This record gives sequence, C-alpha cells and structure tokens, in this order.
Amino acid sequence: HLEAGQELDLEQWKEKLTQLGLPINLAISLHAAEPELRTELMPVNKGFPFQDVIQAAEAYVGYTGRQVTYEYILIAGLNDGKEDLDALEQLLGGQNCHINLIPCNATDGRFAAPTKGQVYRFLAGLEERGLSATVRRTLGEDIDGACGQLRARYLGLLDRTE
Repeated sequence: HLEAGQELDLEQWKEKLTQLGLPINLAISLHAAEPELRTELMPVNKGFPFQDVIQAAEAYVGYTGRQVTYEYILIAGLNDGKEDLDALEQLLGGQNCHINLIPCNATDGRFAAPTKGQVYRFLAGLEERGLSATVRRTLGEDIDGACGQLRARYLGLLDRTE
C-alpha cells in the first residue's frame, strides 16, 4: 500500500499502481509535447521527464487495459500550432489515450486564452491525426471564478472593468 507523502520513483510508481489492481482512471498533465516547453510550463518535468511518465503510463495501459487521459491546457500562441499537433501525434499516436483540451483562462496576461475558433481548429487537427480528444467545458469565467482567475483577482492581476 501507499503511505501519505511517500515518494516513489516512476518505476516504483508503475509497479505499485499496477499491483493495486484498482479500476482507476489515470490522468497526466502534459500541456506540451516538446520537453523544453513542458519544463517551462511545468518545472516538475526536470525531475520526472514526460517521456518516462508516458512510458510508465503505457505500461499501466498494458497491464490494466484502461485508457490514459492527457490533460492539455491550450495557450494561444504558445502550444496551439501545427508543430504542436505534429509533436502530439508523434508522442501519443497509436496509444490507448484521450486528450482533454483545456482552454487557458484569461488571468494575469502571462498566458493568452485561445478563441473558440482556435480551440476547435486544434481539436480538429488532433482528430485528423487520429488522436481522441475533447474540449473541457469551462465554468465561472464570466465571474472570474475559472481556474487561475480567483488567485489573479486576489493578487490584483486581473482587472475586468469592462
């Protein structure tokens, strides 16, 4: 069994997770298919390179037969281009996985929210490459209550005076 706060390397994690035999859904935050960009967005990538995480996820799928979900925050002008689609196809093509596209919310200006058109063009690009994907429905943006917006509002970084 796993203890609270117990640290495992990826090989131990994969072994423990598959031995438990629980019918759990595995979701992995990906957000970029290029190592440099993923490290910029998620510094944890330095300690747990996503190639290793994906290899462990593939082993989990092989053992359990369950599909893995990859969470992908779509940020306008950063990870929403054709090269990102091609990299995702190269990385995830042929795997038993699903990509959950999460449109970035407007917060402090550091990251730009994509338009609905950009989101659905990216979704179509994934589907054209044979990748299973859906767009996560966003709630609360109109009241600055969507992911990241409450913190930005609290810190005075989000100004919605219109």
